[in-house]
Amino acid sequence: MRTLTLPRLILLTLFVGSLPAASAQRNDRPLLEIERSHGCATDAAARINRLKGLFDEAIRQLKRAPAGSAAHRDALRTIEVLEEQLRTAASELLRCIPKASQPEPEPEVVSTGEGNSMVRESGRVQLSTRVSLVKGERIDGKGRHRSGEIARAVVDKGRDFVRCYEQLLLRSDRPERGNLDIVFTVDDRGALSRVGVEGPPLGDPEFQSCLLSAARSIKAPPAQNGYARYAFEFAFGSAH
Repeated sequence: MRTLTLPRLILLTLFVGSLPAASAQRNDRPLLEIERSHGCATDAAARINRLKGLFDEAIRQLKRAPAGSAAHRDALRTIEVLEEQLRTAASELLRCIPKASQPEPEPEVVSTGEGNSMVRESGRVQLSTRVSLVKGERIDGKGRHRSGEIARAVVDKGRDFVRCYEQLLLRSDRPERGNLDIVFTVDDRGALSRVGVEGPPLGDPEFQSCLLSAARSIKAPPAQNGYARYAFEFAFGSAH
């Protein structure tokens, strides 16, 4: 009997689960759209295969190492991180389904406003089981964006912030938990400046650098009527 690999099993589940939605879709989907969906699924499946190989290696180390030893603790920590990465990769695979049958999660837009007062931009968005966007606020400037526009741009980079945390857990000897603010300014050309990470000490310099890199890659639309400065609070390290 042929054994299903993890990627094949997930793909089969997605296929069966999407049949009712697929029957309602138009029959004239463009080839380019289908090829993009296929490429997305191929990339996600490759990542799952890679993680599965690392998982197998960690299991072997766990079985070889004496209970309570440093090697045993390292293997347990690695397995925990890999499980989180597999959950994230499975979510990425789900996003390969066309939007008509698998809508993208939208940040909750709490309120908008004008002027230079603090303005609530978004509520909580769960990015993974251990990383969430707590809230987003415009904290300075008279520039304006449409409701939720910046929140969606930040959520689009959510997987990058999640990966920064996953990599930190692999390097760390202890659980790392805490909240940090990603802050940045958007001008009337859509360019980001004064990008920073603020909050209590969390992680190591490599984690901070990874977060900054992810933040600088946010694709923001131009601000209307001047600049706008935003702060988005992220929670790392526990399920919410």
